[in-house]
Amino acid sequence: MVARAPTRSLRKEATRQRLLRAALAVVAEKGFASASLADIAERAGVTTGAVYSNFRSKEALLLDLVDWQMEGSPEDPAIYPRADDPDKPVVEHLVDTAIAAGRYADTVESRRLVVLQVELLLLALRDRTVRREMRSGGRNLTRGLAHVFDQLGKVPSPGPPPSLEQLAEIYYACVQGLQQHRLLAPELAPDELFEWAIKALLFAASEGIRHGRSRAPSVRKASRRVTAPRTR
Repeated sequence: MVARAPTRSLRKEATRQRLLRAALAVVAEKGFASASLADIAERAGVTTGAVYSNFRSKEALLLDLVDWQMEGSPEDPAIYPRADDPDKPVVEHLVDTAIAAGRYADTVESRRLVVLQVELLLLALRDRTVRREMRSGGRNLTRGLAHVFDQLGKVPSPGPPPSLEQLAEIYYACVQGLQQHRLLAPELAPDELFEWAIKALLFAASEGIRHGRSRAPSVRKASRRVTAPRTR
């Protein structure tokens, strides 16, 4: 049997993949501002025209590059129920995807993705068109996850917080995440959302502390406990 030549669509997709891999390498080396489409085309072994036939601009290439990298990230929490475990409760699904996201942060792929996301955030703050596209993509993700939350039943108590320092880490992570959303779209993170999020966090923490002390001593206390000299 004679092997068929790749179709035009397959060839174009192969070129697009080469360009994305080349863009990932060039942006990682030079940063987005210094990376030119000519640099990316040269790294991919194609012409600059081939870049424009796949991406309308350098900004569009960066947006697609972030999406391409996220394809290797943990399962999207908005995809529920999952085909491989259709009976998993919503709470377990959300907890498992959050833990998987945390573990993914330890990988090289995740570090590359963070670099790209920071580059994209900086670009969005300067470019209204990119900011609008990021808002649109963010709203789609939010709607999907909101549908999952709508199926949420009674949530069991998480128990006492691990430590007071770790509780403080959660506080800062929550505030900083909302700040980033507000930078891109102020209407998505109004004052009321900050207030509700922090009150919910503090309520859960106070309930946990009230029903049982933290599961681990604070970092500072633990350090003193280890280094304190013994008394005779």
